[in-house]
Amino acid sequence: RGALVRKQEIPTTSARGSDEDCAAFVGTLGAHWLGRKKSLPQGPEAGDEDGADFVGTLGARKNVGRLITAYTALRAARKHTPPLVLAGGPGPEPIPELEAHGGDGVIRRLGYVKSPELRKLYESAAMLVLPSLDEGFGIPVLEAMTVGVPVVVSNRGSLPEIVGEAGVIVDPEDTHALAAAMANLLDDHERYARLVKAGVAQATRFRWGRSAAALLGAYYDAYRRRRGEAPDADRS
Repeated sequence: RGALVRKQEIPTTSARGSDEDCAAFVGTLGAHWLGRKKSLPQGPEAGDEDGADFVGTLGARKNVGRLITAYTALRAARKHTPPLVLAGGPGPEPIPELEAHGGDGVIRRLGYVKSPELRKLYESAAMLVLPSLDEGFGIPVLEAMTVGVPVVVSNRGSLPEIVGEAGVIVDPEDTHALAAAMANLLDDHERYARLVKAGVAQATRFRWGRSAAALLGAYYDAYRRRRGEAPDADRS
C-alpha cells in the first residue's frame, strides 16, 4: 500500500503490510538496534548454547504450533539438532503443541527477552525461524540478519519482501517443508555461510538513513499532491 495520506498524517509501511501495522511499528523503532558482530560464522557449529530461535509472541498468528510440530519431526530424524528457543510472551490463546512439548528440555521457553540480552541470544543462535501466518514487518528478521544469523521465514505478509533472496522462504502451513528448511541450513554449511553474508547485506537496505530518505520522499509527494501537482518521478 506504500505511503498513505490521511489528513496531516502519512503513515508508511511495507507494500505487503496492513494499515494497522503502521502505528505498532512506529512505536517499536526506538527500542531496537542495528549493528553486526565482529566476525561472521562460516557454518552452524552446534553447541549447547546454539538454538533454532523464534522471537515473537507465542500465539496462533505466529504459527508457533506448526513450528513446534516441524521441529519435533526434525529432532526425531536428526539427533544433533540444536534446541528450539522460544523468546516471547504468551499469546491470547493456548498453544496445544507448546503445552505438550514445552517441558521436554529441547524446547526452551524464555519469555520476553529485552536488549541487550536479545542481541546475545541472536549471536548464539544457529538460525532464526519465523513462520508467521501474517506479519506486518518482521523486525526480528532484520535483527537476526544484521548480526549474521540466517533466517527461515514464511511466504506471508511482508516477510518475503524483507528477506529477499537472503533467507529461506517456506509455506508456513507445510510442516514438512519447514522441517526440511531447518535441516538444510544445519547440514549445508556452504549454503549457510552464503546466507549469512547475504543476510548482512540485505539488512543494510533497511538502515535508518535510507528509511528517513524514503519517508521524506513520501512527505514531499504528498505535499505535491495536495497542491494538485504530480509526484516527482525523477526523485531518487
